[in-house]
Amino acid sequence: MGSRSSDKKDIPNTITEFLKKQGMASDRSTLVAGVSGGLDSMVMLYVLAVSLQYRVVAAHVNYGKRGEDSDADESLVRSFCARYDIPLEVHHVKDNMQRDTGGETILDTSSGPVSERDDAIVQPSGNFQEHARQVRRAFFRSVMQEHKAEAVFQAHHRDDQLETIFQKILRGAALEKWSGMKAVDGYWMRPLLPFFRTDLLDFAGKHEIPYRTDASNMENDYTRNLLRNDIFPRLEPRFPGWRANIERVSELASLHEELLDYVTTQVIDAASDDPAERSRQAGTDPANDAGKEHGSDRMTVKGGRLNRSRWLDLPAPLRIPIARNWIRKQTGFTGWSRGGVSRLEDLVHLQTGRKIPVSDRYSILRDRDHFVIVTTAPASQNPESSIHPQESFIHPQESFIHPQVSRYVSQVLELPDISGKPVEMAGLRFSISTYLPDVKTGILQLNREKLPSELQLRNWMEGDRIRSLGLKGEQLISDLLTNRKISAQRKNESLVLVSFDGIVHAVIFPHSIASGEIGTISEQTRCHSAGQRILLIQKTDPTT
Repeated sequence: MGSRSSDKKDIPNTITEFLKKQGMASDRSTLVAGVSGGLDSMVMLYVLAVSLQYRVVAAHVNYGKRGEDSDADESLVRSFCARYDIPLEVHHVKDNMQRDTGGETILDTSSGPVSERDDAIVQPSGNFQEHARQVRRAFFRSVMQEHKAEAVFQAHHRDDQLETIFQKILRGAALEKWSGMKAVDGYWMRPLLPFFRTDLLDFAGKHEIPYRTDASNMENDYTRNLLRNDIFPRLEPRFPGWRANIERVSELASLHEELLDYVTTQVIDAASDDPAERSRQAGTDPANDAGKEHGSDRMTVKGGRLNRSRWLDLPAPLRIPIARNWIRKQTGFTGWSRGGVSRLEDLVHLQTGRKIPVSDRYSILRDRDHFVIVTTAPASQNPESSIHPQESFIHPQESFIHPQVSRYVSQVLELPDISGKPVEMAGLRFSISTYLPDVKTGILQLNREKLPSELQLRNWMEGDRIRSLGLKGEQLISDLLTNRKISAQRKNESLVLVSFDGIVHAVIFPHSIASGEIGTISEQTRCHSAGQRILLIQKTDPTT
């Protein structure tokens, strides 16, 4: 990374100012510090607990993925916490076993007060990084609640921020998403964002802070490692100052997000305080035509209703971004497909009592002079209300839904994760194999060389299209499902495998159809000869 360093070299003083702004004082605040054993988190733990003398509870997750190296990480964290008398919570993850979250607190004289938690995730995601993040955040949150702490501190630094922004740009994220990670995001705190990794290396050397380096960080199979190890070093001599330019992009994105929020507030009417009006808005008033037509829907009005006339008064290019921002603020939904975005254009001509789908869970309904969001799923299948008991301590806004519990799926599949070992998610088994030309049913075979390293598995949405086998043009997936005689009741259970540019590479049916097909692939990923490397998709339950 060169000799680059931040303008703020005094890490303890900078973090002290950060803590003061959050109203946290060392004599009354308890903090949770997520500690992996790596450079970043060990420096953060040292500064918070040793330099600044805050009451800190360290929280460490041992995924067991790297065998002895994982145990060595845990051992380092344990010995460091014992040396400085820092309470430590340790969470062990074991795959394919039932979870036991009742961990008993013990006193381990070799490593300070330690709470052992041997938890298991029944079925991990196909993206280990995302799966690990879900487990880690859920555990940190539970530690914060148990110790009545004020916040969880994470050790993301300035280089992490650049990598995050760069990935979002490359994946085609909306401009407001280019702002990257926030230093303060609710109770999640990232005090090291002003510092480069070189600053942390200098500090660790000066104060003799031990840390371990994950050897897998040097492998370029994953996008973040590829950026860090290969692409960024090549940019340095060709584009001096590029890091500062990316950070300015992040600042502009934050400004863009603020502007979107401001304009959105100008076109929203708050939900009524009148009980009769609230009843009408909720679709329970028999006089409400929209409520009659959509009696099974539940309106979401907590964030206010979109005033149609004021929205139409906006310049045309602003309407869709504002509608998307309103939906995001009300529901948290951000999984837009190209078809989903184009459907928002239909709001201009939407008639009273009619609705357009946003996803298989949300729709926008025109209710006279307003647009409101309706939850189209039955309450029993609401992801927030159907979280697996294992995830009961996960905050709804950050929860992930166990695929065997809910039909709502949105997970990232990283193909490098399955190069050595198959993974299962959402009732499907993904593996890397070689093309079997004589097998036509019961499996899907996609040409691995035609696929990016990252794919998203999600429910299909209205407007999604695929270039089906043998077709020159694209076909609506809704038409494809109709032609395959998938019933209207089960259409929403169909899944798509999509790249981040919006291209659908495969459609997976909710059940095997009469011909034995479990789905179909795109023309672009067709295999032509034996021996080709493929992404093989199978149902984990062949009877479905």
